[in-house]
Amino acid sequence: MKNFLLSVVIYLATITYAQSQIAYIDMELILNQSFIGKKYTDKLDVNKKRLLETIKKDEKLLLNEKKLLITQKNVLNEEDYNTKLKLLKIKVNDHNNLKKNRLDDLRNKSFDMTAKLLKLINPIIEKYASKNSISILLQKKNIVIGDTNLDITPKILELVNQTVKE
Repeated sequence: MKNFLLSVVIYLATITYAQSQIAYIDMELILNQSFIGKKYTDKLDVNKKRLLETIKKDEKLLLNEKKLLITQKNVLNEEDYNTKLKLLKIKVNDHNNLKKNRLDDLRNKSFDMTAKLLKLINPIIEKYASKNSISILLQKKNIVIGDTNLDITPKILELVNQTVKE
């Protein structure tokens, strides 16, 4: 009786396994290579470049101010020099805090854009998986070896480019 039950369980498990279709997808490629993904990435890159230019310009001004203060060290009395030095230190701290906040904001924008992209792409993937009876969908980065026939990335990329026109 035990052998019979064991045989039935193994048989049912085999049938269930045979009926489930597995595929994998490279989400990074879709996020970076889709038209909408490129648009978002380009927008972020422009913002990042602009921010880095502003930061570099501000740091150059602070460095020039520091050099000027060093050259004035022998000309100024000690009290004036220390006052200007303290003001410069405050400016540097303010700059560093502002830099950190701006970089954090940029990072948050990047996370928000990724979340927005995923919100647009996930229904397309779900519809494709349902239509093609895919019961398990894995991310390509988590697969060591896989049959290339199971990679649905190009098909999803094409669907995303056709569907999402934002």
